[in-house]
Amino acid sequence: MTALAALLLVVVLVYALERAHRRRPGPWPPSAGGSEVVDRDAERVRSDLRAMAGRTGAPVSGSRCWRSGPAR
Repeated sequence: MTALAALLLVVVLVYALERAHRRRPGPWPPSAGGSEVVDRDAERVRSDLRAMAGRTGAPVSGSRCWRSGPAR
């Protein structure tokens, strides 16, 4: 009897979720801003990697992300 009640509960839950999913207008609600957001962190990392790839020799004064020797 308990298994039947649990099964019935699962069936009702799945039905309710499917019904709610079908009633939504799209996959996501429209965002308040634009969806063309530029990821400035990714741009900064790419530019840092490009700059590091072009370096040969000692690091720039004040730089903490580049070492010109073995890691300590």
